[in-house]
Amino acid sequence: MNEDLAVLSQKETEFLPITTKAYLYLSGTPFRALATGEFIEEQIFNWTYTDEQRAKQAFAVETPGQWNPYGALPQMRLLTYQMPDELLAIASAGEFDEFDLNAFFEASGTGKGAQFKHKSDVQKWLDIIRGSYAPRAADYLKTGTGPPFPYSDVRLLPYLQHSFWFLPDVAACHAMANLLAEKHNVFWRDYTVVVAVGASAGIGLDALPPVREAIGSGFDTKSITLSCGKLTTGVTVPQWSSILMLRNLKSPETYFQAAFRVQSPWSIKNPNGDNPNEEEILKPVCFVFDFAPTRALRQLSEYGIGLSPNEPNPENAVKDLVAFLPVLAYDGANMTQIDAGGILDIAMAGTSATLLARKWEARAARERGQRHPAPHHGQPGGHGRRRAHRGLARTRRQRHPDHHQQEREGQGAQEQGQGEGLDGQRKEAANGRGEGIQVQAQAGAGEADQVRDADSGVHVPHGLP
Repeated sequence: MNEDLAVLSQKETEFLPITTKAYLYLSGTPFRALATGEFIEEQIFNWTYTDEQRAKQAFAVETPGQWNPYGALPQMRLLTYQMPDELLAIASAGEFDEFDLNAFFEASGTGKGAQFKHKSDVQKWLDIIRGSYAPRAADYLKTGTGPPFPYSDVRLLPYLQHSFWFLPDVAACHAMANLLAEKHNVFWRDYTVVVAVGASAGIGLDALPPVREAIGSGFDTKSITLSCGKLTTGVTVPQWSSILMLRNLKSPETYFQAAFRVQSPWSIKNPNGDNPNEEEILKPVCFVFDFAPTRALRQLSEYGIGLSPNEPNPENAVKDLVAFLPVLAYDGANMTQIDAGGILDIAMAGTSATLLARKWEARAARERGQRHPAPHHGQPGGHGRRRAHRGLARTRRQRHPDHHQQEREGQGAQEQGQGEGLDGQRKEAANGRGEGIQVQAQAGAGEADQVRDADSGVHVPHGLP
């Protein structure tokens, strides 16, 4: 439905002089209508991102070698990054000390006078995303690995030739444009920066011509579009291949409405002029980069659950989505692919078992590389690690309440059976053995969870082009 007509939707007969027995409502983001119960299940037909990607995959398998009508629709991939502690200390908020993007990119002023409140730290962030942040470079040399930051990894650079940066407000967009243009930021001089904010940029589609002019054909130019809301709905720019989420968004509807701006197909049909069924796909994948991992994965989990209102198990709903929308998370040491269970763990507890284990493993490796390594029991952050473990345990109990209830009942019956017919010292000894068996069983279950989570961690080459 046209958003301009939303205020009139309750009196359709007054502005829509059509008499009919039925209406067809079309929406690209139907979450609000589904949540309010405006339509019953029999009245809803979904064709979502998951459906199109599944059709694309099935067509390629069933009819190999033929033109795929879904082939030009790029697969979306979400990459999240945990920022260094020195940046987290600047702007953290929430139960899990999430990176507050609005606070970090807070700015004041307009035009050439706009400036970030934490200008030096935003400069550090710019250095980080192109892999040139000196304090972290030493860690990468010690561990022998470097994370695929957006503007540093050769596999990602082709998809960042034309990108969209989603910032908190008008002042932040102007401040970013000013910072990118400063003399010392030589790397960014190759990019034409378009500031699509304010009345001067035009209203609605009027803000699009400057973007198209900066992009041109898209082959021999580079561009960055800065926006805080314009051009996030109702526009198609085929050359946009990546979006950087640099603001807090609480609604999955708004988050993915902006994210899907970069999922528009970009291809050339009949490139050689001799085969109308031939199509050269220029954008097989597209990327969403987010620097507040917990918040991003919470949006993803809510989006997946919203797309499957009839699925009682949230993990299955999210699993269906991430089968076609791979999620890679950088925890400060490693970039790993996260499965549906890990996404729900992070969304609810702030971390997952896989990321937690890899984080301490990487920290231990760095300490071993130092001249005087710290003893294992003296690793910093022990309190945070225990808190994360407790959060994970609580999350799993919430996601699988029936399993944990049966486990507790089974343990109680086991203890009761061992205690019957015994008295005095024999009963006490039997209870001791029962507790030992119970502890052993719990340890075994923990090991099984670790194996399951460890198996879900896939190194980054599997999730990148």
